[in-house]
Amino acid sequence: MTRRSSRPWSLCRRLVYTGGLVALATVLAMNVLAVGGFLVYQQVRNQRLIDANRLYQVARIGGGGEVPAATMVNTDEDGVVLVLHPDGEVFERLGRQAAAFRAPDPAVLRVAAADGRYRLFGWFYGVVDRADDGRFVITARALGGQIAGAVRMAGGLLAVDAVVCLLAVVIAAALFRRTLRPLERFAGTAARVTAGEPGGRVDLAGVPEEVRRLGTAVNRMLGRLEGSFARLSETDERLRRFVSDAGHELRTPLTVIIGYAQLLRLGVLADRAARERAMVEVEREARRLTVLADHLLLLARIDEGPPGNPGPVELDALCREVVEASRADYPAHPVGYRCEGGAPVVSGDEPWLRQALSCLLANVGTHTPAGTRAEVVLRTEGAAAVLDVVDEGPGIGAADRARVFERFFRCDEARQQPPGRRSAGLGLSIVRSVATACGGTVAVLPSERGTWVRVRLPVLSAEHRESSSGRSLK
Repeated sequence: MTRRSSRPWSLCRRLVYTGGLVALATVLAMNVLAVGGFLVYQQVRNQRLIDANRLYQVARIGGGGEVPAATMVNTDEDGVVLVLHPDGEVFERLGRQAAAFRAPDPAVLRVAAADGRYRLFGWFYGVVDRADDGRFVITARALGGQIAGAVRMAGGLLAVDAVVCLLAVVIAAALFRRTLRPLERFAGTAARVTAGEPGGRVDLAGVPEEVRRLGTAVNRMLGRLEGSFARLSETDERLRRFVSDAGHELRTPLTVIIGYAQLLRLGVLADRAARERAMVEVEREARRLTVLADHLLLLARIDEGPPGNPGPVELDALCREVVEASRADYPAHPVGYRCEGGAPVVSGDEPWLRQALSCLLANVGTHTPAGTRAEVVLRTEGAAAVLDVVDEGPGIGAADRARVFERFFRCDEARQQPPGRRSAGLGLSIVRSVATACGGTVAVLPSERGTWVRVRLPVLSAEHRESSSGRSLK
């Protein structure tokens, strides 16, 4: 049988109960002090009255009874005097409550008379003296009235304590509820933001300084949560769009390959020339699939993070190699290259940077007419290497410049290209991913004619260049 867990108390309830217990403990401590003070006062008063009475009684007995017997006793309503023979027999009782006083044994009388200390005799408090003739004189005061007064005092104080504690709990509950009301607003705001309501913030008007600091921290947290939710939503949307676009791009060449394969299997293409054209188309679409798969794999590796051991890369030598390869791949698109100033060295993954520059020149060869010239310019500006790729083609519209780095994005002009020159729209996204992984930036700048793409990468200093070379050798 499982034990049912009790619901934890709220903070306000705990504070109220704690305040009530503190108030109760305080008033009880005050009660103890008050009653204790009262008892101490009564004890001192008893001793003073007894001392005055005992001196009088000893003098009276020693004087042979010349002084009236009840003079001092009658002045104190609680005073009692007992005169006893040496054998313990009562010789005389004086006082209104003397009849209730039970005489002690002779042995107790002898001990009490010898030490002369005050002591309790039942409900009486007094002292024992011994007269010259051997008789014992007990001078005491009755405690019944004093105890009843202390009980009444304690009862009155307890009644006052109950009222005080009740008022303390009511006042504490009101104060704590008012103090904790901003926290309830904080919780409500956080719940609304968690439910998806945007722009929720905690109102800090008129709250105490401690709660204000908490509210400021909560507002910062809510802002970060909203930012995280927005980035997560954007990432999910990009992922869905990416999967959809990737599926579409993969489906097109696969459909072409499957179609030609079915034609060849059914023997529809009986002509040798038709079969050759079909095989050319199949090979072209297979190459397109290979390039698309390589681009997707590269993007996935870049998304995993920068390389663990990036090495120094000489951009001048890299650019010369890529430009020569582009001239061989796209002979109808002449590409010029020049390096202004010293050859910059950057930190990064050399295959990634090579692929990024190849994508920039492949865009020129794919999306511009034959004969379009392009220029690659490398220079150093401050602590950054600047690589400009400028062509004289039709250019990119102003509305598309902000989206050209999105994956699978193609301008309208690119979509109208013939199948042999149509791209998947991953080139510039690879350029941006590589530049970001290397700590740089990429942008499409406005140009009077053609397309102007600028890549900025941080340059390695001499010290970092030597350390990076050492790591590469290891």
